[in-house]
Amino acid sequence: MNNFNRDLLVLAVVVSAVIAIGGCSGRAIVPTSFNTYNSKDGAFKIDYPAQWQAEGNSKSGYAWAKFASGSAEITIDANVVGSLIAEIARTRSQMHGIQNTDPENAPVAVVHENERQGFEEDGSVQEQEPLPINTGFGDSRKSEYAGRRTFGGSIHGYRVTALSPEKRIRVVCQCSESEWESLKPAFDKAIKSVAMGEVDPVV
Repeated sequence: MNNFNRDLLVLAVVVSAVIAIGGCSGRAIVPTSFNTYNSKDGAFKIDYPAQWQAEGNSKSGYAWAKFASGSAEITIDANVVGSLIAEIARTRSQMHGIQNTDPENAPVAVVHENERQGFEEDGSVQEQEPLPINTGFGDSRKSEYAGRRTFGGSIHGYRVTALSPEKRIRVVCQCSESEWESLKPAFDKAIKSVAMGEVDPVV
């Protein structure tokens, strides 16, 4: 391969990378209305920005959904692993006579903290201390976080943990730092709307 062809190849690779990065880093649509997504297995429902792209599925005890616009996204998933951890925390509290009125010993707090390290490492982010909040699942936890993207730029978001009778529910809302203030109200609305869904009879 001569130098000219090699230069063309390098240029093509660079242009493709720029297009790929640019395609997933555009500015998000600031929501003006919301729709409700209901997991087919009834694991959860959530209000999401109507103008954003929505996808999701549920299979074999695991349910998820994702709503995205530009570089912003809201994801939610439900699985039984977190619920098992919560049950262990409840049993341990009963064995040691720990009062469930202590927010730090609440099962949802234990699950939220248990998943913190993995989330921070996977996303290269740093979380603030969690705050108790109420969702449709009752006592829940929310941590605000910030970090750096792999290809540059800062991100800002929330990680929320809630517990249903059978599953751990996790909501992650994230966008670029520059869009945080404009999208934060939409994230807060989505989080507050999270609740038990209705089972689709065809499932």
